[in-house]
Amino acid sequence: MRDELTLGCIAKVLRRRGTYNTKVLTEIMHLFEPHVASTSTYTKLRLLQLIKTARPSWEDRKPFLEKITSSIGDLTQVRLKDLEQLTGCLLFLADLEASRPFFHQIKNAMKSCDWTDIRSGRSFVYMTCHLARAGVYDVDSIESIIENANLCDFSDLYSDRGLANATNFLFCLNNGWHEHRGVNSDFVIKYVQRNRFLLRNSLFQVLELDFIREVYGVETKVALDEDKRNILISHFQNEKTECGAIMGSSKKIVGDSHYMRTRNFLYRDFQTVLRDKTRVSFGYPLPVSSSKTILIKNPNSIHPPDSLLANLVLIVTTRTEIGDDGELFGRCKEELVYLKHLGFETKVVDWRKYSSAVKASRNLSFVRNILK
Repeated sequence: MRDELTLGCIAKVLRRRGTYNTKVLTEIMHLFEPHVASTSTYTKLRLLQLIKTARPSWEDRKPFLEKITSSIGDLTQVRLKDLEQLTGCLLFLADLEASRPFFHQIKNAMKSCDWTDIRSGRSFVYMTCHLARAGVYDVDSIESIIENANLCDFSDLYSDRGLANATNFLFCLNNGWHEHRGVNSDFVIKYVQRNRFLLRNSLFQVLELDFIREVYGVETKVALDEDKRNILISHFQNEKTECGAIMGSSKKIVGDSHYMRTRNFLYRDFQTVLRDKTRVSFGYPLPVSSSKTILIKNPNSIHPPDSLLANLVLIVTTRTEIGDDGELFGRCKEELVYLKHLGFETKVVDWRKYSSAVKASRNLSFVRNILK
């Protein structure tokens, strides 16, 4: 296809500008569907990243994904970073069961692709965790990541120097580059300052790999050090919102984001319906939960619960986690899988339907229907 570089660059710019119009991007996807098999791996990746923001329906995206995976070419010839991004897109968009053979193909190519970038260790950690979420466990890689992470100092995750010390294992993982050439400390500090979110999230990937290893019974020779595990959990689950702090000085529901405001409105409505504040609380249902959600004790009884444990976990979707047809994506879908595997009763709250109920003054009826 002519002008592939231009096409890939346009797709990259549109994604970075936050393009998310499902109808328009679905039309673009259908436009390129007959030609995508003949494009390069780079162009395929950029198109995947673009349609990921649109969250098209499964019926619309299935033929497109099948053409990409069947014509992807030799994965050992791409950069590890591109392979990691491809894995993340497929984890978000593909059917995990049907795509598992392709995830195994990615796993087999991971150690043989282009690792020349000194930052490849971060992509390696992300990619190993993506594969584990898809049910493909590279035990040697998981062990290597956890073993190297255990050697790092997690005592200070807030300063530049402390985060550099905690993520030093990322450079050690880069196929021996660290051992033969060393890492310039000035480079590392500048890298931390420019990529703080990515490096913090690398630590979260380590925590999640350890969680998956434990929950799914993946047999490994090493586990994340207990003290380091507790430090990471405390670091990532540090939201200050308490049950009594959802209203501002003006007596209106507040929140730092659309998700938090929606969750706080729901919390108030559940308190009203259940008529017992002790049965509704905010909390993290999992060690790898990325934000607090609403936990409800004994939701189907008018009597006070005997157990202090939550009987129902509400999964409140964000704007980017649900498609137009109600399909779940991203972190919401992943945590729902974990919760169901562990035996939690869950209910998913579509923020759009709840917002419509609030505008129509039917929010209490909406909440009662959730509890039925």
